[in-house]
Amino acid sequence: MASEVKPQEAASLSPWGVLIWKLDALDKRLDAMNRGFNRRFVQLEARVDRLESRVDRLAEDGRSNRQSYVVLQLTTVLGFLAMLNSFWLVR
Repeated sequence: MASEVKPQEAASLSPWGVLIWKLDALDKRLDAMNRGFNRRFVQLEARVDRLESRVDRLAEDGRSNRQSYVVLQLTTVLGFLAMLNSFWLVR
């Protein structure tokens, strides 16, 4: 930062001017960091939203798989009972 000040300007700078200059530079740096943090936070929120939708889809798939499994088991039991009934009827 010292290289930014020309020698003829350095003589005219008061301590208060230097303090204001430094505070202004700090304020600009903090604003830039804040914008970067905000941008990153928005990106993270978007990722969390996508992950939540994936979890919801997986939960829905799990429910449909459980329902399919129950139907499969029920048809297996009913088929077995129908087979036993047909053997009984044939006798």
